[in-house]
Order: sequence, then C-alpha cells, then structure tokens
Amino acid sequence: MADRPEAENLLGIYSSLKNQNLENSISEFNGKNFSEFKEKLTEILTEKIEPISKEIKKLLEDEKYLDTILLEGSDKADKIATKKIKEIKELVGF
Repeated sequence: MADRPEAENLLGIYSSLKNQNLENSISEFNGKNFSEFKEKLTEILTEKIEPISKEIKKLLEDEKYLDTILLEGSDKADKIATKKIKEIKELVGF
C-alpha cells in the first residue's frame, strides 16, 4: 500500500467512518477488487452524509427558525461584547 497513497487515504476514510482501525479495513478488502472497496466506501459515505443533507435542507426551508437562531446569537454576542468593552474601558481608564 506504500506505493498507493491514494488507496491508503481512502482506506483511512473508510476506517474512520466504520469506526474501525486501518488494519481491520485492510483485512476486510484483502484480495478483493478495488472497485468493490470503492462501492462499499460510497455506501458508507452516503449513509453518513444523507441525514446531514436532509437536516440542512429542512433548516434552509425554515427561514423563521433560522432568523430566530441568528437573532438569539446576535443578542448573545452583543451582551458578551458589551461586557468586555466595559471591562476594557475600566482597565484603560475611560
């Protein structure tokens, strides 16, 4: 595998997604075609990414919810910044 860094990289990704060590992934595909490995990698990637994609789509369709989250975050950031500015002014002597 030292002569195929791209294969090692893909096996590392596969191992991470399967939550198993690299050696187990290598053993799993030892003696099999690279196309079979790529098919399994595609399946697990789809399995992991599909729920995220659905959630993003759902959130993007709910503009009111996103606006509420952004407003809450803005208010929280403003409170933190105001407090810090006040502390800095006191330290500097304003």
